[in-house]
Amino acid sequence: MANPKPKKVTNCISILSSLFIIIFGFTLSFSFYFYSQNSEEDQLEQHYEQYIHAQSLRIQAKIQQSNMVLQSYFGFLDSQGHVTRDEYRLFSEVILNEHPEIFAVHWTPRIKHADRAAIEAQLAALDLAPLGIFDVNPDANELERAPKREEYFPVIYAEPLEINRKAVGLDPLARPYNTVTIREAARHGMQDTTPPFPIVQDPDGPLSVALYHPIYSKNKAQDTPEQRWDALKGYIILMLRPGLLLKEYQAEFSKKDIQVRLIDTTNEIQLKIYPRADSPEDLAISNLADPKIIQHSWQVPGRQWTLEFYSDTDKVMVQGSFLPLALLIIMLLLTLVFASFIFNAFRQSEKLKLANLALLERQKELDDLAYYDQLTHLPNRSLLNEHLKRILSLEERDKSFSAICVMDLDGFKEINDVYGHDAGDQVLKDVAARLLDNLRDSDVAARVGGDEFVFILTGLHLIEPIDEIITRIIDEINQPILLNTNQVNISVSASIGVSLSKTRDNQSTKTKTNISSKQSKLQMAPQETSPEEKAILDSNIRKALLKDADIAMYQAKKQGKGKHVLFSL
Repeated sequence: MANPKPKKVTNCISILSSLFIIIFGFTLSFSFYFYSQNSEEDQLEQHYEQYIHAQSLRIQAKIQQSNMVLQSYFGFLDSQGHVTRDEYRLFSEVILNEHPEIFAVHWTPRIKHADRAAIEAQLAALDLAPLGIFDVNPDANELERAPKREEYFPVIYAEPLEINRKAVGLDPLARPYNTVTIREAARHGMQDTTPPFPIVQDPDGPLSVALYHPIYSKNKAQDTPEQRWDALKGYIILMLRPGLLLKEYQAEFSKKDIQVRLIDTTNEIQLKIYPRADSPEDLAISNLADPKIIQHSWQVPGRQWTLEFYSDTDKVMVQGSFLPLALLIIMLLLTLVFASFIFNAFRQSEKLKLANLALLERQKELDDLAYYDQLTHLPNRSLLNEHLKRILSLEERDKSFSAICVMDLDGFKEINDVYGHDAGDQVLKDVAARLLDNLRDSDVAARVGGDEFVFILTGLHLIEPIDEIITRIIDEINQPILLNTNQVNISVSASIGVSLSKTRDNQSTKTKTNISSKQSKLQMAPQETSPEEKAILDSNIRKALLKDADIAMYQAKKQGKGKHVLFSL
């Protein structure tokens, strides 16, 4: 009879081995399951936050373009003196075509009571403002003829007119949403923004905000708030409806179960801009049980806005919820080959890393599309090109020309070498500030390189002022700069090259300049030129103007520091 002890020992070893393998397999499987799940959740959360950041930048950039639009209207109205309704309409068709988020741009001149009847008669002759100058209640659903006041600021021009007819004749000064903003903008001489409010054109639609830009009489003093109020001619009012823009993005967000809320957080009491309070979209956000919220805030003139992104926490992770579970099931069934699952886990981790790197590359591309230089906060080369494109497109109608000026600092490298890059950064910021101080609101300045700047003097009709302006800029830049790092005064000079966008005949001095050869080709181009060919020619003209100014700048450098040269063929 065989001894049963060895068999029992073998069975025990087998059972113990089996138990060890099972315990090891379960331990390893669950360990990798929780590791993979946590790792993937972290990666997905980073992916989600970076996606939200990118979308926020897109929305902010789109909304902040309204400031440039408002500045364009200011330059147009301020330079013209008097603008007819047809001129205002044609200008608006050019500017507003690519900005659907801008609902309207109004011109509201200052009207004395003695002139009220004449203004109302003019509007009535155009089948506008049947009530004459009128007021509206806070909900924008009740209109009544404005009572007698010393002065009014009625909407005279409203574009696009077809969707803004009801606004013509409205005096925004009487609306509680606008009164404070109107007066603050006029007294401080800068843009200001209202809180959100319903508009008379669409009382139940998305809320609007109004950006006010005052325009003053040039022959009156504007040194104090009281003088600015006395010199006030009227306002350009840009009606912005951010809800229209956000609705365009909502279709994309809905695919990812993301909902958006835009809030005015200027004061302690927060005001909802989009969606409207108690609307279906607003209630859907409020009903989320445990939402993940990401906030991004930025400044608009006079206000602070916050963009909030809401999503269900579980839905954020749903795309990655199956892989760790599948990994657990496979590893529990095949504990003896767990090495293959380790390889799979690392492979999945590597895929997530590659996806994250791809997202970072896309984020970098979005950052590269930023419109402003981060050091000086001036427009960069990309935005400068857009400004130059717009300026040149309006010159034919305005019968004006522009001076494109390339400015390079003399001796800037030595400042960096001697005092360090922090000192060099301070010099660049001070130069940018001095440059802006000596330009008009309608002019454009940009930083396009290390110590290279470009500025454009627009709306010119004579050549003589160019020399005076540039000389003033060079003198201002030559003033000493006190370095913050070591309290040392240093000086820097600038060399400037100038090219002109058009040859101006019949100037008061009979001065003439050559048109660049590439612009001459455009003027000789036949009327049948296709849009694509015209776009190429326009681009070549802009490049040629900048190149000509650059050549002139190097000629100025050859003459010594602090010189400027006008390009000539």
